[in-house]
Amino acid sequence: MNCYKHIEIENWKDISEKIFYFVKRTDILKKRHSWNTVKPSIMLEAVPELQNVFERYNLVVKTTAIIYRPPRYQGGIHIDSGKGIRVLLPIRNCEGSYTKFFKVDESKIEIKHGGEGDQYYHIPSDAVLKEIDSVETVKPFVFNPQIPHGVYANRNLEPRLTFTIGFDRSPTELLY
Repeated sequence: MNCYKHIEIENWKDISEKIFYFVKRTDILKKRHSWNTVKPSIMLEAVPELQNVFERYNLVVKTTAIIYRPPRYQGGIHIDSGKGIRVLLPIRNCEGSYTKFFKVDESKIEIKHGGEGDQYYHIPSDAVLKEIDSVETVKPFVFNPQIPHGVYANRNLEPRLTFTIGFDRSPTELLY
């Protein structure tokens, strides 16, 4: 089972810096919500290089969000709502942090709502888990958010920030 695959984005560090500059001009760091939706049109205006990166795959950006995890965050195992493969870019404090993927008893899955009212599928802490894959969040990767996954942040005293991108179709060709 392929849970993730690194992808080449030539100028991803510059893109990450521009995204962080954008984040600093918002209240995301103050609100501290896990999932922070940003309208794709606003993000593409702030960082136009994003659209250019995915045009070669004939992908249209439909979802953009900043993922905030507090320092030393561990777990939060869940399945994202919605369908489709997504891209994750490291923004800040990602070295030594991992996205881990799990096999879990489906009867333990609970529907929850995040800080912005977004729906997701939570895996309770008493669920029996089997780790099936893991990726250090140090360069862009594409992943299947329908596989139970969680964030294991580094021991840094600063929050871990990543940026996720969803598309008009599921670019499974990027994953396999």
